[in-house]
Amino acid sequence: MDWNDKEKVAKYKREYQRKWRKDNPDKIKQYTKNYREGNRKTQRRWKRNNPEKVSISAIFYAIEDRCSKPKTDAYKYYGKKGIKNKLTLEQLKRLWDRDGACLMKRPSIDRRNSKGNYEYDNCRFMELSDNIKRAWEERRLSNGE
Repeated sequence: MDWNDKEKVAKYKREYQRKWRKDNPDKIKQYTKNYREGNRKTQRRWKRNNPEKVSISAIFYAIEDRCSKPKTDAYKYYGKKGIKNKLTLEQLKRLWDRDGACLMKRPSIDRRNSKGNYEYDNCRFMELSDNIKRAWEERRLSNGE
């Protein structure tokens, strides 16, 4: 084979790739799965570094997922304990405006009563760091420390 002929080399590569794909379907599935997982991690990292670009609808669907989809990692802390999402997207937008979440560095949705559902009167937006501190305080108090 003449390796200096670019057309022949390109044709050879295409044939080799087709044969490899045909012979290795399991490897392709694994590569695709790894790529998607890596892409999810990149998306999470992007959201963490660009919190001002996280949309209200993304927050809404995250709440929906953790309350109603058993395959979600957070479901065991929310949906499995009976916490339901009774917020609509419009109510979440009103909450966003009411609490001034657009002015926060990293807004986080918080339930005043942590055992209650996601309802308009039970929810508020607050800084993520304050929300984390509040959750730790609640856990510490409930453990009797």
